[in-house]
Formats: sequence, C-alpha cells, structure tokens
Amino acid sequence: MSRNVFDRVVGFFSASAGLERARDRMSLDALDSFAGASKSRPALKSWFTSKKDADGDVNPELATLRSRSRDLERNNPIAHGAMKTKTVYVIGTGLRPEPSIDAEFLGLSSQQAETLQAQMLREFNLAADCLEADAARRKTFFQKQAELFHSARVNGDAFLLLPHFEREGSPYATHFQSVESDRVCNPNNKPDSETLSGGFELDEHGAAVAVHVLQTNPAKRFLRSKASWQRVPLFGEQSRRNVLIHSNHNMRASQTRGIPDLAPVIEVIKQAGRYIDAELMASVISSKFTVFIKSDRDGGGDAYGPGGGRTGAADDDDDDSDEARDLRLGDGLVYELDEGESIETANPGRPNAAFDPFVTALWRMIGGAIGVPFEVLIKHFTASYSASRAALLQFAHYIMVDRANFVVDVCQPYYETVIAEAVARGRLRLPGYFQDPLVRRAYCQTLWHGPNLGELDELKAVNAAEKRLKIGISTHERESRHLLGQGWEQINNRRVIEERRKYKPAAPSAPPNDDNVEQGPEGNRQRGFLLPGEDA
Repeated sequence: MSRNVFDRVVGFFSASAGLERARDRMSLDALDSFAGASKSRPALKSWFTSKKDADGDVNPELATLRSRSRDLERNNPIAHGAMKTKTVYVIGTGLRPEPSIDAEFLGLSSQQAETLQAQMLREFNLAADCLEADAARRKTFFQKQAELFHSARVNGDAFLLLPHFEREGSPYATHFQSVESDRVCNPNNKPDSETLSGGFELDEHGAAVAVHVLQTNPAKRFLRSKASWQRVPLFGEQSRRNVLIHSNHNMRASQTRGIPDLAPVIEVIKQAGRYIDAELMASVISSKFTVFIKSDRDGGGDAYGPGGGRTGAADDDDDDSDEARDLRLGDGLVYELDEGESIETANPGRPNAAFDPFVTALWRMIGGAIGVPFEVLIKHFTASYSASRAALLQFAHYIMVDRANFVVDVCQPYYETVIAEAVARGRLRLPGYFQDPLVRRAYCQTLWHGPNLGELDELKAVNAAEKRLKIGISTHERESRHLLGQGWEQINNRRVIEERRKYKPAAPSAPPNDDNVEQGPEGNRQRGFLLPGEDA
C-alpha cells in the first residue's frame, strides 16, 4: 500500500495515529479483494451474518426449529414423505448384525470362529429381539432403530438410555429407553457456559461426560411447582455405555446438538404448502358454475346479506316473502331471478397451467437440500432408465453414509454392551475380553446390514453380479447382501436343505417326550412350568 499526502501528515504529527490509519486502510483493501466480503455493494450491504460459535448459532434456535419441523412433518405431505422415505431406506425393518471376529488374531480356526459367531448372534438376538429389552415394553431393538433415526431427522438428535435392572422373563439386565430430545436441556434453564451446553455437561477438553434429562416434557414443566433433572453419565463402570446419542448435521467444531433435516428449507416448504392450498381452493371454487347477479333496479342499493336476504334501503311492496334466498355455489344449481336481474359468468382460469412446473422446481430444491433426489422424493420415475438409475445411485450414497453413522452411534455400542453382559454372566466364554481392549475389539467386530435398495432392472443387476464374480472382483456374500439384503451363507444353507428334500421328503418329527417324566400337572412341575389353572 502506497502512502498518500494525508498519511504522511498524520504520521508526522502522531506516529500511532498514522500506524492505525495505515492498518485500517490495509483492512479495507483486503475486504475489496473479495467481492463476497464487500459491505458497499448493493446486493451485500444489507446482508448481516452471525459470528458466533456453533453452539451460539444452534442452541438458542433449536426449540423453534424442532417445533416447526415437527409441524411440517405432521401436516405437509412432502415433508412427511421425505422423512419417511429416508427412514425406510436407511433402517427399514432394522439393521441386523453379522459377527465377524478376528479369528487370526484370537488364534481360532475357521470352524471355531463360525461356531462362536453363531453363538454370539444368538445371544444378541435373545436380548435385542424381544419386547422385554425395552424399558417401556413397546418395541424390540430392531423396531426402535426406526424411531431413533426418524426422531433425529425431525428433531436434530435422539437419545437412548441404557438402564441396568433385572426384570422377570428377561435374561439380561441391559434395557433401553428412548428420550425426547426436548427433555435434554440445562438444569433450571441455566445459560450455556464452558462446561454446560444444550443439556450436555462438558469436561475441560470439550468432551461430553453427562447429559441432564428433564423428568417431564418442557411444555409441562410450568404446570408443576418444581421441575427436576436427572444427571446421566455417558459412561459407567468399566466404560459401560449409559447413553447412546444419534445426532444430525454435526458439521462444525464444538457443535453439541444436532439440527433437523428440514431446517434449511422450513420457510420454502411452508410457503409451498400455502401456495398449494390456495391453488387447491381456487380449483375447487372454479369447478362450480360461478355466476354474479347483475341488477337493474332503481337505486341500485339492493344487496344480499350473508344469508342471502336483501339488505337494501327500500323494500319491494310486491315481495311478500321474507325468506332468505340461498345464493351459495353448488353442483348444477338453478335459481329463479327477480324482474330486472341478469347473470354474468366468471372464468377464474383454473387449473393453473404454471402450477406443475413451479411446484416441481420447489420439490427439486427441497430434495437437494435434504439429500433425497427429486425422483425418489415424489416416487415418480418419468425419465429414462439411465437417469432413474443415476438418481437411485446418488441416493444410495446418502443412505450408506446415514447407515454408517447410525451404526457407530447406536447399533455397535448396544451390541458391545449386550455382549459384555453375556460374558459377565457366563453365557459367552471369551477369554481376555475384559483384560485387553484389543482382544475385546477382535471379538466385537461386526458387519451391519440393512434392507437392499432395490433395482430398476433385476435381470441387468444379476447379470452384472455374475460378471463381477466371474472375473473375481466380488464375493458371493457381497453380491447376496447387495441384491437381496441377506447373507450368502444363510441362503446357501437353506438351499442345501431344500435340495435334500426334493429327493427325500422330510419325515414328520414327533413331539419331544421324556420317558422319565410323566405327563400332566406333575410332569409340568418337574419340567419347571405350569399351565394356566394348574396349582403350584
């Protein structure tokens, strides 16, 4: 920067003032280097932006974003369809585990590894695939996955507590309990600080160590004399997980809470819904035969009130009827007009020819913002096969990322918690599990699979899979998971059974009968159970 006459004069009388003037001029020159940083351009001078950190931008607005997102998800068909579509494609009927232990590191043969993996899967399904695992006894873990994922998309994040208590009929004490994201908030509505942000308690490194859960919904806490919060540590003894958190759109450093999927397009969706409602009402009205009554009466002061009766200043002496005339729109209605009245029809120009292109442009913009291609968003594939397949492949990338994040946040931690309890209870024998974290990781390695995404042309997909297997760049397991959503070994074992039964029908199996145990109530007592009505 070259110094002008004024710079030299100011510097001559005050060196500090001259230095400050030079620094300010250099800042202005730097701003002019980027048009996007200009504060003088007409398009940018009224653009005011936030300079807060992540939590300063997100936390104060979260309550409003959540309530508006939930309202759109309930009442707007596009918003509801988008959230449901993502949940169905990502989770479906639930992500299922496939144990894949590191047999080489653990010193196990392939047969030993397969036997152990099958046993671990049976134990996990025993705990996860039953209503007893849910603290509220409403859903299995595989059903709960859809609820958690959907809640995180609508509210920004979802919380799953893992309380530990014994329950009759349940072999495991590890249970799960979902918590609405609104209930995780600062105790007594304290403002955010260095160690408290959005209901999260943070340590000196910024890591979350506990969450504070309000014991009732925030909308109801004012009805009680005193609200109470429960502090739940994220980890318990021996690093046991107490809380599983699935957050959405945590893309900034030190961001504590997630934001709803619909946050960037809330206004667009709301305005689009209003526009559609207005067009729908206009079309309904135009479907009636709309007429206007034109009167040539003297004075022209006669009019029709809300009920259809005349409200003019002068009454007609010849009209003896005080009954109100029904002038509502209807289907094929014909009215008898009085003397001096005529009708004029109106053409409101509906349906609107520009309606479909306009809303289509809106749906494309909304789909791009929330990660759902337009074709998938409206469930309508009108383009070519290649274009439709490209849309599905693009959507598949979003699905894989969402699945991977959900597995890391929810599925794998819950799996490890159940396996750890199974080892502690002696139901699984895994030597060195609690002594060495590397050994524990080798035992808990797991692949998680969800429903397949489907194919537009299954014949082409199968031929491509056959080609990949032939040239050796894929496996039967991978292709089976991709095309059918099931493991190749499970399918192959079933095929072996079916092929055997083709040539030798299976003999009917007799019900189990222990010759040493008699039948009836006494035998039931010996087996350890009684039928209804049998006395203990």
